[in-house]
Amino acid sequence: MKFSRIAPSDIPKIIDLFKVAYPAAWKKTSRTFSVSHVSRRMREARQKDVLVKIVDKGTMAGFGWAGKDTDFLGNKYGEIKLILVHPAYQNQKLGTRILDYLEKRLKAKDLRLFVLSFNRATKLYQHKGYTVFGQYLRKTNH
Repeated sequence: MKFSRIAPSDIPKIIDLFKVAYPAAWKKTSRTFSVSHVSRRMREARQKDVLVKIVDKGTMAGFGWAGKDTDFLGNKYGEIKLILVHPAYQNQKLGTRILDYLEKRLKAKDLRLFVLSFNRATKLYQHKGYTVFGQYLRKTNH
């Protein structure tokens, strides 16, 4: 399995991968899954960010998305935006390979990764040297 850049035709497959990899994510975040919004964001991101896929025998086995940004103080940083691994490929170090690949491509001194509390890969990120930095609080009004 090797890395390759995504094409616009891959976006529906990546969205399907997201649904398979995190089926409960949308329920727990109280958000409606918007295929059109995610598709548009990915098409726009292809111009400036790193979006890669790993396909194995026709199956979208993994996907990674990373980019660079600047915080409100003017500090530049690299951000790992999304890593998805198909359940059939989990526990095979594919998430680690995707993370390593994205980090190398970003070449940033300060890397940040937003992780939801129910993310199963938190231990992987901590093992790779990521530490808790601040806290993200959220309130939803019904």
